[in-house]
Amino acid sequence: LSGETVTLSENVAFVSEGTTGLVTWEAALTLAEWSIAHMDIFKNRTILELGSGVGLTGIAVCKSCIPKKYVFSDCHHRVLQQLTENICLNGFQLSEEQKSQSKEQVLSDTEHGTFSDNVKISVIELHWESVTEKQFLHIQTDVDVVIASGNYTQ
Repeated sequence: LSGETVTLSENVAFVSEGTTGLVTWEAALTLAEWSIAHMDIFKNRTILELGSGVGLTGIAVCKSCIPKKYVFSDCHHRVLQQLTENICLNGFQLSEEQKSQSKEQVLSDTEHGTFSDNVKISVIELHWESVTEKQFLHIQTDVDVVIASGNYTQ
């Protein structure tokens, strides 16, 4: 991944605690590699990742592609906790509120952290199958690029 190291803590079992989001999917690695090869799509833009899992893609993009803002999202509380830990493990700073909540219901410009390149980072709880109108309207006006890898719906 463009010479940058990404460190992740994840579960060894594919399904754990009622979710598959606590392991890195092969699709996340593929999307991370593709993103780095196409950095211009992400540079100085606001990115929303649906189903971030443990964070490989987003952390790689934040380290290599210098987005303006990166919004990690997932729908499972335990995944959000692990994701938050991995973001911090890789040198990113989250607000104390973000660390304690590991989620927020609506995208907010006030709840983010920064990295050395001033990338704003948010971690949100987002159920993409049941996004509220308020969430959709905010996402529609704030986000430049939406990415997802290995996501499925029932």
